[in-house]
Amino acid sequence: MMDTTAANINQLWATLMVEELARHGITEYCLSPGSRNTPLTIAAARHPRTNCHIHFDERGSAFRALGYARATGMPAVLICTSGTAGANYYPAVIEAWQSRLPMLVLTANRPPELWDTGANQTIDQMHLFGRYVRWFHQFSCPSHDVNPVYVLSTIDGAVSHAMTTPAGPVHVDCPFPEPLAPIDAPVDFADYLQAVGVWLDAERPLTVHTRSDAVSQPGDLDRLAADLNESEHGLLIVGRPDTMTQLEPISRLATRLNWPVIADIQSGLRFGQQVPQRIAYADLILAARTGEQQPVTVLHLGEQPTSKRLHQYLSRIPTTRYVHVTSHNRGSDPNHVVTERVTMDLAPFCDLILPLITTSSNAEWLSDWQSQSHAVEDILRRELDDTNKLTEASVARAVARCAPEGTGLWAASSMPIRDLDSFVAPNGPRLQVGANRGASGIDGTIASACGFGAGLDKSVTLLIGDLAALHDLNSLAMMAKSKQPVITVAINNDGGGIFQFLPVAECDDVFESFFGTPHGLTFASAAAQFGLAYASPGSNDELIESIERLHGDRQSAIVEVRSDRQANLEHHRSLLESIRKELRGG
Repeated sequence: MMDTTAANINQLWATLMVEELARHGITEYCLSPGSRNTPLTIAAARHPRTNCHIHFDERGSAFRALGYARATGMPAVLICTSGTAGANYYPAVIEAWQSRLPMLVLTANRPPELWDTGANQTIDQMHLFGRYVRWFHQFSCPSHDVNPVYVLSTIDGAVSHAMTTPAGPVHVDCPFPEPLAPIDAPVDFADYLQAVGVWLDAERPLTVHTRSDAVSQPGDLDRLAADLNESEHGLLIVGRPDTMTQLEPISRLATRLNWPVIADIQSGLRFGQQVPQRIAYADLILAARTGEQQPVTVLHLGEQPTSKRLHQYLSRIPTTRYVHVTSHNRGSDPNHVVTERVTMDLAPFCDLILPLITTSSNAEWLSDWQSQSHAVEDILRRELDDTNKLTEASVARAVARCAPEGTGLWAASSMPIRDLDSFVAPNGPRLQVGANRGASGIDGTIASACGFGAGLDKSVTLLIGDLAALHDLNSLAMMAKSKQPVITVAINNDGGGIFQFLPVAECDDVFESFFGTPHGLTFASAAAQFGLAYASPGSNDELIESIERLHGDRQSAIVEVRSDRQANLEHHRSLLESIRKELRGG
């Protein structure tokens, strides 16, 4: 039974909030120091079932919560003080909204009598995150005149809104008047809590919101299966699923369909999964193919793929049928090609439609894709693996190949996730891949990787560019304290490497200063400042040895790989030209 004593009503309300969240199984907290949030911080810190992580930078804390949600599907709780502290959560809140990841934001606030008065550290926190939250509520100030049922039911509503498909961030604003610190003698609030007496004696939340998964009518699945059975040239695209538990039924359906499978880098099917129909190098194949046969039917499971070339391919092919299956009904058709949308969790969809699939794709159609993928693998092995030369493409292959089985791989936005999607070999260890692809920003990447490792309870290898690493340099402090090591492989090409691939690179008068943005910095001193191990390999073999050794030592580290932006552009072009010649010649 929860203790009914507290130093003041502020502390009691905060304790009720934290206890109710714990009863929902939400125990991960990302806190930042401040005064106005004292009741919430102390309630979280003193609760026996919470895991509290304190970080001085609210932006980093928010991205840590994001990475945790990516790994677990559960929200972490963010707590900060009043003023601009909560505004630093905004980039991560947007990413959580775009990626449909649960997040609970509790911002402390000054009481209403201080609003619009010029009081210090007081801003308008009403709807601070605009439309990028699933739900917003502003508590009244804690008062003996307000029934405690209100506190508990509001938290229950926040959890429901954050967790119900499509999941997303929720913002609860908490005004606290003085006193903030629980330094007075404890007061017994048993009489005040009589209204929730049954709740006090129980261990369950006051209100449990039961989710009912959307399931198509049997006739709909019969009709869809008949359409799939008639498609000789079918293509299966697998994007990021909601959870990794969905991979087994997806794999079974892929095997039964016997269609070419394009598995996105975030799908979980790129590494260590035995899906013979998987086309590992679809991105590079699509860069080289001309006059190819067109799929008649596309079945797309999960979120949008990373590959721009795949998006371009899908937007130009005259498919008869494009079926997209996701667990939510939020807009997800950037190419405007979807002809049928099925709103249903992927696992039950695959399990229900599997016995209805009676025929397989044209064997020649699948063989054509597979032979081209094998040809690309031979080129990459010859030009990347066998040369021992350290290039950005070879780093992506090496990072995925030498990470320990079952661990996490976090892919930074911009070039790292694209290189991973294009170049990694499919026969490496099974890895769980995370990325911030909702808004695809470079902010908070190190913090996200730390949260991903915490959620997985596994070490993480992070592939990141130099600008993204500099953008989140504060989070090296978080990385240094991480219980699960984060091995950060930072590709330092002295600027924004992706811009080298864009038409603006031809604008010689402005490109280098305003787009290339050279900084002249390296990361050796940063590693030393934050007490991190450091390595600077000069070859692929040295890179692999460094990553494997650091994982073995179980210590967070920075592995810095120096690169040249122009040379990287030319190397990518050279690889693509070799692939084009091979595939077109064949």
